Amino acid sequence: MRKYTERLMRRMGFALTALLSCVLLYTLLVEPSWVEVTYLGESSAGRPPIRIAVLSDLHLDGIGYRERVVIEQLREVRPDILILAGDVIDEPSDLPALRTLLSQFDVPHAVAVLGNWEHWGNVSLEQLQKLYRDHKVALLVNATTQFLVDGRPVRLVGLDDATAGTPHLDLAIRGPGVAAAELTILVQHSPGFFASKSADVGLTNKAFDLCLSGHTHGGQVTLFGWAFGPLPPGSGPFVAGRYETAACPLYVSRGLGTSVLPLRLFARPEIAVFDL
Repeated sequence: MRKYTERLMRRMGFALTALLSCVLLYTLLVEPSWVEVTYLGESSAGRPPIRIAVLSDLHLDGIGYRERVVIEQLREVRPDILILAGDVIDEPSDLPALRTLLSQFDVPHAVAVLGNWEHWGNVSLEQLQKLYRDHKVALLVNATTQFLVDGRPVRLVGLDDATAGTPHLDLAIRGPGVAAAELTILVQHSPGFFASKSADVGLTNKAFDLCLSGHTHGGQVTLFGWAFGPLPPGSGPFVAGRYETAACPLYVSRGLGTSVLPLRLFARPEIAVFDL
């Protein structure tokens, strides 16, 4: 009986080790590159939608398989407006990879905001702004821009990151020459901002049709929607997906890259696509 029990325990230990090894390989090699396109929103009846694609938290350090998938997916999605929602690069040495990525995009309109890593990595704002401008991407740092999509005015407000920067909503919404828009979208990288008192003061009466953030990576390693580890500072009570806040309807993207550890579990990288 003792020998049988020992043999059973060894087999159970082997099976558990094999299972954990498979999970580790999946979190390292499969899910981080398994990009999901999440379609959200409904267009108004009787008119074509304005399609907006959101890429967040790429954490670029080169152009690999995941980045090539993102490029192909964007070509299939064909957005009217592309939004880069921060943490696109982590340090100045990543600028060449960003240049290569942007050269592959073919979208009518595009904007970007800063994330915490562009600040923490001491990326030159001047160099980043020039690179974006060379590829027809407007970098919005407490600023506003507006596009016409099939004759419909769409207003984009981009704030500095609330974790590592200084968002100034009053500066952004008082930009010169901003006409009334049919659709108004606010982008700010760290979602905790939308649970703060500063957001309550500046975002009264739900003046924005949609607010967008990233930063959390959807928890990066989760089980049944619960993150295993602490979310990064600046996440607030948000993990991923849709939220109704006092300030505005908020969507928190799971993002595309990874941070600290190069793995994901039940938090697939995401391109969020809105038809509005």
